[in-house]
Amino acid sequence: MTSNSSSVFSLHPVFESVFGIIQSGNTTWNSSWLQLTDSLRGHEVMAGHCALLLMTSPLYAYFLLGSHDKPLPEGRLYKCKMVCCMLLALMPIPEVVFHVGYLQSIVHVLDQPVLVSSASTLLTAVVSSQLTRLAQQRGMRWSAVLCLLWLSLILTHTLAFLTSTQESDTGQFPTWLFYLKSSVITCLLVLYGFSEREEQYFPPGVRKPCPEPTASWWSRLTFSWTKELLDKAYSGKLTEKDIFLLLPSDSSSNVVPRFTRAWAREVTKSKFRNQAQIHDEVPAATEAETLPEIPSPSPWEQAETKPRRRTRSEGRAKHKILYERSQSAIHPRTESHKILGSDHSPVEKAYSRSVGQKDTKESRAKTGQKRSRPSLLVVLVRTFGVDFAIGQLYRLTNVALHMTDPLIFGYLLDFMEDSSAPSRKGYAICALMVISKMAQSFMNSRTHFVNHSFALRIKSAVINSIYNKVLTMDTESRQESTVGQAVNLISVDASDIREALTNMASEMWTSPAKIVLSLVLLYRLLGPSMLISMLLMVIMVPVTAVVTRRLTTMHRDSMAFKDNRLKMLTEVVNGIKILKMYAWEPSFISKLNAARGKELDVMWWRSFWETALHCYHQVMPYMISVVMFVTYVHSSEDHYLTPSTAFVAIALMDILRSAMEELPSIITHMVKVRVSFRRVNDFLNRTDLEDNVSSDVDSDAAISIEDGFFSWTSEATPTLKNINVRVKKGSLVAVVGTVGCGKSSLLSACLGEMNTLRGHVSVKGSVAYVPQQAWIQHASLRDNVLFGGHVDEKLYNQCLDNCALRTDLEIMPGGDNTEIGERGINLSGGQKQRVSLARAVYSQADVYIMDDPLSAVDCHVGSHIFDNVIGHQGMLAGKTRVLVTHGVQWLPKVDQIIVVRHGRVSEVGSYDELLSHNGPFAKFLKHYMVHDSETKVDPQVEKMKEKILHRLESVTKDSNEGSSEDSEDSAESSIDNDDVIRALLQSPTREETRSHEMGSSDVSGSSSDADDVEEDNAGSANTKKGVLVEDEEYKVQHATLQTFKEYARAVGYGWVVALVLLDMLQQTVERGSGVSLTRWTDDPQLGNLTALPADSEQRARLNNYYLAVYAGFGLIHAVSTLVFKLTQEMRQVVVARVLHNRMLSRVLRAPMRFFDTTPVGRIVSRFSSDLYIMDTELSDTMAWAVNSVIGIVSKMAIICYITPFFVLLIFPIAAVFYYVQVVYVPTMRQLERFQSKVRSTIYSFFSETLGGAAVVRAYGVQQRFMVEFQRRLDLSSSARFAWACCGQWLNVRMESMGTVVVGAVVVSAVTLRDTMTAGMVGLAVSVALDMTETVRHMVRMVSWVQTDIVSVDRVKEYSEMTVEADWRRGETTPKASWPEHGEIEINDLALRYREGLDLVLKGINVHIKAGEKVGIVGRTGAGKSSLTLALFRLVEPARGTVRIDDLDTNDLGLHDLRSRLTILPQDPVIFAGSLRMNLDPFTHYKDAEVWESLKYAHLSDFVSGLKDQLDHECGEGGENLSVGQRQLVCLARTLLHKTRVLVLDEATAAVDMETDDLIQRTIRSQFTHCTVLTIAHRLNTVIDYDKILVLDKGQVVEFDSPGQLMDDPHSVFHHMVKKAGLLAKKPS
Repeated sequence: MTSNSSSVFSLHPVFESVFGIIQSGNTTWNSSWLQLTDSLRGHEVMAGHCALLLMTSPLYAYFLLGSHDKPLPEGRLYKCKMVCCMLLALMPIPEVVFHVGYLQSIVHVLDQPVLVSSASTLLTAVVSSQLTRLAQQRGMRWSAVLCLLWLSLILTHTLAFLTSTQESDTGQFPTWLFYLKSSVITCLLVLYGFSEREEQYFPPGVRKPCPEPTASWWSRLTFSWTKELLDKAYSGKLTEKDIFLLLPSDSSSNVVPRFTRAWAREVTKSKFRNQAQIHDEVPAATEAETLPEIPSPSPWEQAETKPRRRTRSEGRAKHKILYERSQSAIHPRTESHKILGSDHSPVEKAYSRSVGQKDTKESRAKTGQKRSRPSLLVVLVRTFGVDFAIGQLYRLTNVALHMTDPLIFGYLLDFMEDSSAPSRKGYAICALMVISKMAQSFMNSRTHFVNHSFALRIKSAVINSIYNKVLTMDTESRQESTVGQAVNLISVDASDIREALTNMASEMWTSPAKIVLSLVLLYRLLGPSMLISMLLMVIMVPVTAVVTRRLTTMHRDSMAFKDNRLKMLTEVVNGIKILKMYAWEPSFISKLNAARGKELDVMWWRSFWETALHCYHQVMPYMISVVMFVTYVHSSEDHYLTPSTAFVAIALMDILRSAMEELPSIITHMVKVRVSFRRVNDFLNRTDLEDNVSSDVDSDAAISIEDGFFSWTSEATPTLKNINVRVKKGSLVAVVGTVGCGKSSLLSACLGEMNTLRGHVSVKGSVAYVPQQAWIQHASLRDNVLFGGHVDEKLYNQCLDNCALRTDLEIMPGGDNTEIGERGINLSGGQKQRVSLARAVYSQADVYIMDDPLSAVDCHVGSHIFDNVIGHQGMLAGKTRVLVTHGVQWLPKVDQIIVVRHGRVSEVGSYDELLSHNGPFAKFLKHYMVHDSETKVDPQVEKMKEKILHRLESVTKDSNEGSSEDSEDSAESSIDNDDVIRALLQSPTREETRSHEMGSSDVSGSSSDADDVEEDNAGSANTKKGVLVEDEEYKVQHATLQTFKEYARAVGYGWVVALVLLDMLQQTVERGSGVSLTRWTDDPQLGNLTALPADSEQRARLNNYYLAVYAGFGLIHAVSTLVFKLTQEMRQVVVARVLHNRMLSRVLRAPMRFFDTTPVGRIVSRFSSDLYIMDTELSDTMAWAVNSVIGIVSKMAIICYITPFFVLLIFPIAAVFYYVQVVYVPTMRQLERFQSKVRSTIYSFFSETLGGAAVVRAYGVQQRFMVEFQRRLDLSSSARFAWACCGQWLNVRMESMGTVVVGAVVVSAVTLRDTMTAGMVGLAVSVALDMTETVRHMVRMVSWVQTDIVSVDRVKEYSEMTVEADWRRGETTPKASWPEHGEIEINDLALRYREGLDLVLKGINVHIKAGEKVGIVGRTGAGKSSLTLALFRLVEPARGTVRIDDLDTNDLGLHDLRSRLTILPQDPVIFAGSLRMNLDPFTHYKDAEVWESLKYAHLSDFVSGLKDQLDHECGEGGENLSVGQRQLVCLARTLLHKTRVLVLDEATAAVDMETDDLIQRTIRSQFTHCTVLTIAHRLNTVIDYDKILVLDKGQVVEFDSPGQLMDDPHSVFHHMVKKAGLLAKKPS
């Protein structure tokens, strides 16, 4: 057995060579020439190479067989590869023939290693050719495996040849055969380095896929595949379409499903854990009962592919299935709601009895319960753990290569100290060092590429999950999460998480690993003297921990302040028109600055802690090195520090110091990300809407609610109680009731928007929803109507006609392609509502839920819409319709009426049934008819009223004949429902107002609607017709010096110079410490142990001198670092304050045109992302960039001093560097601007969805919105990906130049070894080695500066925008009592919205006496609203004047003018804050005056009933107030700021009847002595005014009293009144 084994190993020398590799290493290195020893021959290595190929080829073949790409065509490249493989397969023939001839016998050949070599070559060629063929068939364009095969083969073949040439008989391996075989292998290596290409045609404007997967290995290593992008950017022709698509693995369509599945599993696990806890807490009687089985949630990631429209319940279920199935465990409130239902296990019911129905945060705190909930970090790790591990393998390889530098450096210094070592050994070390640096360069770039791809996946998963959560949150969660906070999550927190899990997570272990490895190598180099240094390292741990804890708290506070600031800013931008009209900008500027001040106060203190931490980590490496050298010199036998020991130790210390310098940054980022993880995790774990709306297919009712109790919040009393409603399929149902009675809440309950405390809700079929406040997307009007549905032109045109939108389209510049701004800013309230209604009609749903859509339109339009859309003869005939309405004229036409009172359904029945009861509904109609019996209105409505009156008389007669008992019950019912009657009694005024449209009796929309948008359309005229919001501009030219000067000016020019000088001092000190170490190690006295014995006092004194000098440099460096960092941080806070305040001041002083054409998300982006970059990144980035540049200059100076001929390389290197920067910088800047541009659209779309989430859910289109959001996010990510790839293109070239520097220095050192000391070589090489890292760092910092400076440019753009006129003009400030009378004189007033546009007002001449009430009327486009804008100077006049009490308003400051005028606008705008702040932001009035204004606004009782009264916090946008209450608050605001001139912009156009009546009565009583200008949307409101101003096409047509104009049959006003049916109401 032994003999057999021996024979086997003797027949296969490869096995013997494996065991001899280790022993042969020293022999090979120390031989006279580089060759393999007897135990490791070249033929054996080649055989081993072939054996490795044979073992790995099955795995590679299996990998190829798993690919399903289409086969590649057999092109010229493939054919050349196969020919070369065939030639290589033929190589053994001449080799064997030669050896047969040489040995004269085939028998001897069989015993020679040539047989092994020839067989290995043949097998390699055959196997590689077959693998190449298989790769071609499987669509593999290039193979890294085969590239490595040929590279390793040529190396082993070369070693074999070198070994054979040293044999005594060189004829064994002829040179010509070696060159022939090497040429074939080299050709194969080159051919396999190219990629198989397949020509693909892409139409113009179509984005191409990322070329990286099809690029060759060399192109991948050097990132040359980005050349097309770089060339276009350099030529200034780069557009969005030129940015290639994301890799499929990085796209949201791939990432989101993976994350969703992992989140679903984590949710299920949390539910199991919570159920286990519930089981432990229930009474013993229920412990034996089993827990319910939790069904596995099915993924919803697949997009809907069926052509039919999904029902609402299907859309909701598809979107929320991964969240809602476990909310009972995650959110106790949701659990308590489910307990109140019926479908629950005995365990859950027992738990509800034991711990109560509601499990609030307070109850959990008392009982010590802690609920398990899904962890975002855990889900991310489980989703992307493999991707993360792959990136860490690249990082590990990179760290290992980086740690070889000191080892090779040590070999070089040993060589320099050994004068007897052969030069070839030195050159071999040079080659090894250059190869190592190149490998580091390529591996570093590849590592960054892989990690950035991983970062995109992380960010995509987090942001998409936040967006998806927005679509499922309930109302309480929505109130807890403001728009500003939600935007902060996707703009800041998601970026922090991405950074933490990519760079920071890697550096968390690479930096400690470098520290540990450095210490280990230092211990091997210096011995026990390292132990004291390690003690200093241990001291750093608790210090760092304390600072980290403090920084965590500060960052959390900072983010909270930032959320509050962004929330306030969003509200200010949304309500900017009101702020300007009330001249409230200074108040809100001070509030925003105060919020920013709190944020900066935290930032100020945080900068001190970060400075201390940074300096601490900067000083410690110097302290360690000083202690280390002191200990080593005094403890070594010869007390001598050699160059090899010192500079290798310094090289290791540089690695140690760089790793320690990264620790503060790592700690700071981890502090941020800890807060970010918690914030995002809290957001994702907030309660969702329950899927409490079922679809009972067997029921004949389209909508049914049984025993329903509903609430908006978990701890509030039920808003709706004991609701029992049944709506038959195809019926038309009206819902009526008082203000705040619960009508809208009832609709929300049907939509599933409320918490179901008890009962059952069923909605059969798909749903279309028309909310009370129309939600309009930032898109074209056509897209708003289509709403993502299939295009049906016939249906679309029917919707436009029947919803009275056709004439509106005619006045819009782009027709139905006219762009609608955010929140429908260029549409009136009526137009918004009709667009919203058209969207619902076009959806062709089964159930239509409409929340008072007819209140914002006039009577004619309302009749048209009801008859042609809603009624039984309309487009929706046969559909189920639920209509909240205040218009009683529609009630006889409905099938069923639901009367809501105090959150209960008081009456349900048909119109005749409710009348026959003679209940509250019948009494309301009777009072209505009596009150309005003398009013002559539209003939159609009049005929309807006659029928109603006749019916009422019949009902009353029947009722009077009833029993007395019935009469008493009726009286009691009348008393109980008095509030219903009182509210509905105002209907005549309301409907009379609605019925008197001015100008025309057509049904195309109210003239007010068109007129309101007329000015917007005029102002938004663009090169492209119909475009309102222009694309965000970006500059393609180089970053101007002006941008840097702007930032330097904010910092302070003197401070900039001081910081640069301090940085230069730091670099000088660092270089000085290196020179002192060189002098120390090269000191001939210390090197001469004979002259200075080891224990001599003179040697000790000399060592102490050098130690003192070295330590002195370290001390100076520490002080300069402290001063530099402290100064930098202080100025950073100052810059943050200055730039924010400057930009805020300019933005709020911008003209209204800017806000009309700029999305809110774009403005918020300036104050969030851009300011965040300047707050936290830009200052450090610029400091590091300057530090790197100065460091490179100082290091180059050291190298040139030691090796003077290196000067010759400076200019070529500088030229290459300049060329690379010139190509690279424009690309990075443009890509960064693309990112900023797309990022703004993401924020806008996110905010838009947040505001319309209820509508999106109602239509069941969550999936479509998610896909659209993913598309926008992928567009941003693709620009970011291209930016990263171009950055690595630069890194490879910069690091290659660093490698050239290293190679030049080490070659010079070997060549001039006789003229250079080891200390000089050590200093030069250590500087050169550090040069590569410095160049890499400089490249990264310079690129970051180039991208981060874009934020300064964007802030600068807003800080220099055109602003309105001065707010105050001291020389023309009016008296405090102005205007005393209110007399207005308009002379030749002309107005245009922008230069180059037509005039919208043309020579207006009007004189209005003091105290007159003037109604401003006119047809569509007459210029009514333009006149108001001119009066408040929201648009400056082109010519003419407006004089008020003999003062020209053009001479006044804007605030001097606007603060003396009063306006009650149509849209009620409420800001988040106290009620008092909304009434009096400047606190100019006493509380008594505020209460008086509330009294006249009919709000005093409501406010006095609030807990905090005037300090009551109004929600964001006044969301905790009803629409009527908001308008009354605006009325109170107007009363408080009452002046002699009042402008009314139809303030009651969109409120309920009761609020309408209250406002009208208050205006008539409180503004008796004021000059009142009313933009009359309906003639009824101004027919009793003193004067009527009729405008047409921007000119005055008539101006006289209503009576005079109505008496003139030829007047325009006469015709308008006649068409409106108001001639009978001629004033006396």
